[in-house]
Amino acid sequence: SGTYIWPSTHLGPDAIVTIAKVLRMIVEKGKPLKDLLKEIPEYPFCATKYPLKKDIPFTEDINKKIIEEMTKALDALGKKITNINKMDGVRLDYNDGWILIRRSGTSPYLRLTGESSVDLESSKAVNDRAKETMEKLDLI
Repeated sequence: SGTYIWPSTHLGPDAIVTIAKVLRMIVEKGKPLKDLLKEIPEYPFCATKYPLKKDIPFTEDINKKIIEEMTKALDALGKKITNINKMDGVRLDYNDGWILIRRSGTSPYLRLTGESSVDLESSKAVNDRAKETMEKLDLI
């Protein structure tokens, strides 16, 4: 969706906070924005959404099953989980990327969003495996 959430401020997207943080970086670094943007690495990004079979909230039990099954799925791809964040869905960081599996907050959809430091094919492979796993769990 192109938004960024600053958890230290609050848990919702906020363009004004983002603008303030960018302006602070410009001042602190003493560089124009175009030069700062060149320093940010670009990683292949993959985002998909699928209708949920049932319009249900994602409970701790569902999240636990997602983590268990995605651990196996990522392992089969040679990916080792390095961090798990359950702040907004289930985000699994692995050795060369991450994937976020979350229920949409506005509609009965499951969103799969991921990034890879390798290439787009790697990001898509993880996204495809996540889709298969969510089908196996009968969520989509």
